[in-house]
This record gives sequence, structure tokens and C-alpha cells, in this order.
Amino acid sequence: MIRFGAFLLFGMAACSLIDPAYRPTAGADAASGLALHLPLAEEGMVGAQYVVGSMLRDGKGAPSDRIAARAWYERAARGGDHDAQIALAEMLESGTGGAVDREAAAGWRRKAAE
Repeated sequence: MIRFGAFLLFGMAACSLIDPAYRPTAGADAASGLALHLPLAEEGMVGAQYVVGSMLRDGKGAPSDRIAARAWYERAARGGDHDAQIALAEMLESGTGGAVDREAAAGWRRKAAE
């Protein structure tokens, strides 16, 4: 059991050394986190698209841009990212970053549940 705990602890620490693009994007490093994720998102990496959407929604690394956030969430959602599908559904339901579209929101929630 101790070996398993050590594996988890050190394995997670080692993962943070693999690629700085996968490190948490908070605080003073948010701008560099956005700079790392944006090219990956533009190349079609779905996980990076979700991260860029979240950062733009929350104003981390750049001024808040809910319209762009919604567009990035939609790209990631179409690529199959579950979290992006939920986030997009929430934005569609509330009208954040665009018009309210409850029918589309319900569709994305169904897709996320698959």
C-alpha cells in the first residue's frame, strides 16, 4: 500500500515535469499558460481548446472575453471534450457570450452524457 501511495505521489510530481503546457494556469503564470495553450488549441488539440476557453471566460492570462470563450468551448465540444460540452451548455443556457439557446444547450448536455 505504501508503494502505491509513493507511486501516486511521485508519479504526479513527475507528470508536471513532462510538459509545461499541462501545468496549472493560475496567478502570475496565467499569461504564459495562455501563450502555451493557444498555439496547441489553434492546431486542433481539444484539451487545449477547453483550457483556452476557460481562461478567456475567467479572464486569466488575458482580459475576459466570453464570446471567444464560447467559440473555443464549441470547438472543443465538437472535438468530443466532455468538460467543454458541459461548459458550452451552461453558456448557451445563460446566454453568456451570445444568444440564449436552450435547445442547443440540451443537445450538448445529452452529448456529454453519452
